[in-house]
Amino acid sequence: MCECKQFWVQKDFNQALGCFIMLIGIVLVPLTYGLSLPVFALWDWLIYRRLPNYAVCYRCASEFRGFVIPARLKSFLHHIGLKYDRYR
Repeated sequence: MCECKQFWVQKDFNQALGCFIMLIGIVLVPLTYGLSLPVFALWDWLIYRRLPNYAVCYRCASEFRGFVIPARLKSFLHHIGLKYDRYR
């Protein structure tokens, strides 16, 4: 452990799979005249609501899963991330 006290929170979701789902939605838009957009938006929202969060250390990028995430942790903040870029 690096003893850093700053963390960000993010959803426990495979980003490559998310991009693939978006690609399918983009390809289907011309074929469905945009009617697939609400379907994919609903699907994305359901996945977002269902998946758990996990905490990530700004300094060493260690991932902490299976813990209760404090409400004070926020999503990634770039100005804090820039401060720790030199350590990675």
